Amino acid sequence: MKGSNRKSVRRTIRKSNGNGAKRSIRRKQSIAQDAGPRFRDMQRAVDKFAKTHRRLDELADPIERLIQAGFSLEEAYTAAVAVRPSRRELIKAAISRLSSR
Repeated sequence: MKGSNRKSVRRTIRKSNGNGAKRSIRRKQSIAQDAGPRFRDMQRAVDKFAKTHRRLDELADPIERLIQAGFSLEEAYTAAVAVRPSRRELIKAAISRLSSR
């Protein structure tokens, strides 16, 4: 490619990226403004849920995957607890098995 052609291609890319970037930033700002109240409401709901469900932080990874798969927070938490019982629950189950022998 000749030097003048390269310059014109660069100019075209720069112009399109500049305008596209500005539009993209404006769009993201608009989305963020719209999402702000929804995000705060969701955050409050999760904080409230965490107060009554002590293992929420511990089970965050499987809960996140389940929510992305379409489960509600309550359903995801229940499923994660069933899949990953706490040590206390495992010890209780082991003791009850041993004592029943």
